[in-house]
Order: sequence, then C-alpha cells, then structure tokens
Amino acid sequence: MQTVTNGRMFRYPEFLKRSLDAGLQEITFSIHGHNAKVHDALVGVKGAFAEEVQGLDNALADGRPIINIDVVVNRGNVKHLPKIIETFVE
Repeated sequence: MQTVTNGRMFRYPEFLKRSLDAGLQEITFSIHGHNAKVHDALVGVKGAFAEEVQGLDNALADGRPIINIDVVVNRGNVKHLPKIIETFVE
C-alpha cells in the first residue's frame, strides 16, 4: 500500500505508527520548494514546509516505509530545482 501526500500528518509519530502498522509500505512526499519561503508560498500554508519535513524525518527514522519525493515543478520553483534536489538528497 502506498500514499502520495503532503506528509504533514506524519509529523505526528502515533499517526505514522498506526498507518505503518495498518499496512502502509510506501510514502511519496510532494515537495514544492527547498525551504519554507518557497514551499509555503506555493502551497498557501505558513508552516507547511516544517510540518512536511518533520513527517519525512519521522518516516525515515522509523525505517519501515519506502520513501520517495515528488517535486511538483511550476513557475514558482523551477529556478530552484538544483537546490531542491540538493536539499533532499542530503
């Protein structure tokens, strides 16, 4: 079972644990920017980047799910693609 998500709910460890225990095996996080300024502006929610990164970190720390990142390319972030890749490959 896989989900493609903004991943913000996975910032709650208990939500992540329940999801994985229920059979979730793969999480694809949709990324819109390399930092809060770009990401939050594009999704229209202040604090979304920090929440999503926390969810991503929680999922990586758990070690069970396969983790992917989809970069949603648009006019507001295309010039930041190299930095987005650099940020999330690290």
